[in-house]
Amino acid sequence: MNTPKTDDGTLLKSTDLFSPIDSDRGFLMWIHDRMAHVHGESELVDYMHRLRAIIANMDGEKWTPSVGQGGNGMKEMQANILRENS
Repeated sequence: MNTPKTDDGTLLKSTDLFSPIDSDRGFLMWIHDRMAHVHGESELVDYMHRLRAIIANMDGEKWTPSVGQGGNGMKEMQANILRENS
């Protein structure tokens, strides 16, 4: 696989190509890069493959607005989803 590089040979990150605030795809690319380059996650593990598959197959124009208020932690979100699906 050819990794994109700048003219001076510096490796490009996905955030150099896609803004994390312009689309859900850009945001997930930012999450992927952060997991790999900040937290040291291997790009070879199954969940990183899965994340890339989701990114590759999603609508590149979709943008989901933030809730922006309290009560939107993971536990609250899971409880709301369970309530909606019951």
